[in-house]
Amino acid sequence: MAQHLFFLVSNASIVVFFTLGLIFLVIPLPQDKWLKNYRISTRILAVLFFIMGAFSVIMRWFNLAVSAVEIIPFSSLFISTIQVQLFSITLITLINPWYAQFRSICKQALPILIFTVSYIISMTLFGDHLIYSYSECRLYLLQPTFIIRIVYFLFFLFQVIYYVFVFFREMQLYKREIADFFSETHKLQLDWIRYAFLSALGLTGLAITYFFYFNVVFHTLFVVLYTSFYFAFALNYLRYTSFYKMIKPAIEMAKSDSEIRIDKETHNTWPIVKEKILSRKSYLRSGITIEELATELKINRKQLSAFINSEEKVNFNTWINKLRIEEAKQMLIFSPETTLAEISERTGFTEQSNFSRQFKLVVNVSPSIWRSNNIRESRASFKQ
Repeated sequence: MAQHLFFLVSNASIVVFFTLGLIFLVIPLPQDKWLKNYRISTRILAVLFFIMGAFSVIMRWFNLAVSAVEIIPFSSLFISTIQVQLFSITLITLINPWYAQFRSICKQALPILIFTVSYIISMTLFGDHLIYSYSECRLYLLQPTFIIRIVYFLFFLFQVIYYVFVFFREMQLYKREIADFFSETHKLQLDWIRYAFLSALGLTGLAITYFFYFNVVFHTLFVVLYTSFYFAFALNYLRYTSFYKMIKPAIEMAKSDSEIRIDKETHNTWPIVKEKILSRKSYLRSGITIEELATELKINRKQLSAFINSEEKVNFNTWINKLRIEEAKQMLIFSPETTLAEISERTGFTEQSNFSRQFKLVVNVSPSIWRSNNIRESRASFKQ
């Protein structure tokens, strides 16, 4: 019964992977130059889906999955390292469109090629013993081909750690980029990408167990999990182009502003520029970006960004929100009849929930509690 269910699930996963591979291969993509590497990574994903489908066919055809599993099998290591590399590259490309450079991909793929060639040569010269128990591991511990498999497994673990580091580094850089450009970023966090990466990391941890342990029921559940995961991921990945149109200006700015300096010869100084911003209260305009503010002030965008970062010691998003919160405080005290929703709208926040969240980040209490406390204090002072 368990084996029958496993075969049914395996066949379904084969259909899903080949279908996704075909979709990613033929789907038309925007010809925007900034999406060049996204187009490349989309084709890479197509290759990954085809590889996974082909691997499933081979496992199914030769009945490898239901036989006693070999400890640290080279075939599983090979497909796992390719999966980790291609999936990580395509995911990182969503937050850094310049990451998937051809030269960089080739460089990262080189160790896999070296291990594969070394394994083939060693297997030809010394053979490759099938090892199904830990007691057998001790017998073949010095066998050249098994040593290559062990080293390859250690490389696989290193590869996972490396991509975890790179992913979270790039995610932090992306958050910094949008915070330096947009006044509101809560809808631009790309949380689904982080969840996708963490889910893939969890699946990788489960996959590692197959290097040492096999169970038909557990394997069936795993196939269901990773097939469902890749299907959901593919749907979100294909919707990325519409989302990219929103974050494109910030990405472009970060690419062109690799080094921002303050021009000391300009007639604009920060006190003058800051006074203009505070007097005009442009920061209260919903959705304002640093580019729009710079245009309004007739100042170079790089100059404005450098001023805020160096003089205020925060990014554009944080500074704008602080100004909005200060304005909200005045409304909370002197306009007690005004609702939080109205104050949120008047101070430039598109959502009351985001207003409350930002207010608490700055003031450490919610706006309703702050209003209640300060009105009480004001009344007490008035009575005195």
